Amino acid sequence: MFPAASPIPRLPGWGPDDPPVAALRGGRSSGVYCRPECPRAQAADTRDFPSAAAAQTAGLVACDVCAPEPIPGTPDWRAADDLVSRAMVFITEEWNVPDAPSARAGAAADRLAPNGLAADGSAQHSSVPDELARLAERVGSSPAEVIGALDARFGASAAALARAHQANSARLLLVFTGIETASVALMTGYADSAELEHSLWSVYRSSAAQLRGQRSRIATSTLQASSRTGPYLGGHDTAEAAALILRFSARPPFDGPGLMRFFLDHAVLGLERPTHTGFERWTQLRFGRARVAFSLSGESGVLCSARLDDVRDVPELVALTHRLFDLDVDPEQVDVALSADPTLRPLVLALPGIRIPGVFDANEALFRTLLGQQISVPAARTVLGRITMALGTDGLFPTAAQLADGGAGVLRGPAQRVSAILGVAEALNAGDLVLDEALQTAEFVRRLEQVRGIGPWTANYLAMRLLGDPDVLLNTDLIILQSAALRGLPATARTLAAYSERWAPWRSYAGLHLWRARDWAPPVAPPSPATISEYE
Repeated sequence: MFPAASPIPRLPGWGPDDPPVAALRGGRSSGVYCRPECPRAQAADTRDFPSAAAAQTAGLVACDVCAPEPIPGTPDWRAADDLVSRAMVFITEEWNVPDAPSARAGAAADRLAPNGLAADGSAQHSSVPDELARLAERVGSSPAEVIGALDARFGASAAALARAHQANSARLLLVFTGIETASVALMTGYADSAELEHSLWSVYRSSAAQLRGQRSRIATSTLQASSRTGPYLGGHDTAEAAALILRFSARPPFDGPGLMRFFLDHAVLGLERPTHTGFERWTQLRFGRARVAFSLSGESGVLCSARLDDVRDVPELVALTHRLFDLDVDPEQVDVALSADPTLRPLVLALPGIRIPGVFDANEALFRTLLGQQISVPAARTVLGRITMALGTDGLFPTAAQLADGGAGVLRGPAQRVSAILGVAEALNAGDLVLDEALQTAEFVRRLEQVRGIGPWTANYLAMRLLGDPDVLLNTDLIILQSAALRGLPATARTLAAYSERWAPWRSYAGLHLWRARDWAPPVAPPSPATISEYE
């Protein structure tokens, strides 16, 4: 059952053809940049900026009231499957990131000395030209083309965007942990604490000590000593664990209940545990494991309680939460665009702010998708639970190596299907198949479809949930086709794909609306026969 219809929230005068809401707003007199809804952003001398990096380049500093996050620079930076979106994945996840001694980082641990420094005693710190060249190679373009694309979208260079992200990572560690400043500097890619302090002052007009003072206002955080030994940046002989609570605000409207219901419906025994307010599970982050619990907070908030093996994973935990709950999308833009179609408008009115559910881990998402196909959701949970209990370790879903080695003994079903899943595990384990988030969706899908046992539906479903691509319509999905037919829309894969071009670049969200409304027929006249005939 859907909730009662309500008006679509939007800014006055904003129609489907208008540009998206400004990401940030800065004022000359105040000298700060803010979220558009911040009281400081209402001053007469403010101007819009496409990114925090652009505002910083203009000499403004981040507001200490609304604490605008610098990445992504605009809420729709992933609205197009283009060079910019792929470059931003690299900038936020790989630009000048210190190597990590964890299972996820693989051989990176071999390149670290016990104190987390390079073999020559220097910090893991790369030059801008080197990183720009690596970025260009990663996205299959030239440095000049990358520079032009980023400047056109964000009004800033790759280096400026990376600096904004780097400073924010350091801010998170300073606010939410008790790590000494010198260690925070090394963890986030700065040469030393002096360079960190200079960066913090240029971005926030605050010192490390002043940022630590914001802890009580922003979130609750307590540190716990860890008895586990291991490498730790800063020269300590033990790695600190942390317990903290973070609250995230989503741009309203926010269909948090729908996301939470999805995660609970697909919870796997032995991996995820439902709670009174949400769910919890273990996940592997860059430096160690984390026990995370998610619940909703108010009408447009997400609460994350976490126990981290290593406090250096705080920035990655923040990024993970954003991906899981699709917090970076501009829902007003999506809702206004989709409601331009009279057939979708009742669905959008009934369920504004729908979101794409993200994933915890790329390989895990692939196996959960493969093992859950052609069976019901409850049956898939049973199958996945049995495999997790048999092969998983430390509360985590089995790795590709564990499935390749032991999968034959626990996988059930037709021999051809079992063989295909084992083949996927072997390809991932050998590095022949890499789920690369920096790939363009078309190339990502093409590479997956080359692997035996992975079809178009699986490849596109992963593109939507793993890459966060907002413009993937699963036009072969039976439920989506049935829901389309219920509303008088074209109901074959080919005709629905053609009709859905009017929903671009938000076809993923349109598909989610059709999925959610499969048993609900809205009181609206279907498109005219003449309109439908254009797609037959």
